Amino acid sequence: MRNHIAAALALSGTAVFACSTASATNFSYFGDVARGASLKGAIIKVHSRREMHDMLHGFGYDHVVYRSRYYDEHDKPVYRFRACTGRRAYMVDMNWYGNIIDRHRTGRCHRYVW
Repeated sequence: MRNHIAAALALSGTAVFACSTASATNFSYFGDVARGASLKGAIIKVHSRREMHDMLHGFGYDHVVYRSRYYDEHDKPVYRFRACTGRRAYMVDMNWYGNIIDRHRTGRCHRYVW
């Protein structure tokens, strides 16, 4: 009896895996992942410059202004913004994953000077 239950569970698990693999192979990248390909180098999330601008507002920064773009050691873009919190101005660097990688104070923010 125990062997029959184990065999039934093994067969049902194989059927579920086969169905999930079959549905995942409709997308080439996900099909490779389902077949055991490496996830190294997979992009988890990527944000546009506008999305990063909105994220900085969500983090509590005001007067967010795009300044420039440069590339890191992996040839991924890093965006530089000037942003204020209170009356303090900062240069904020964000990688394209939306993470703040550098922030340094650049002076004061004035309400109407932009």
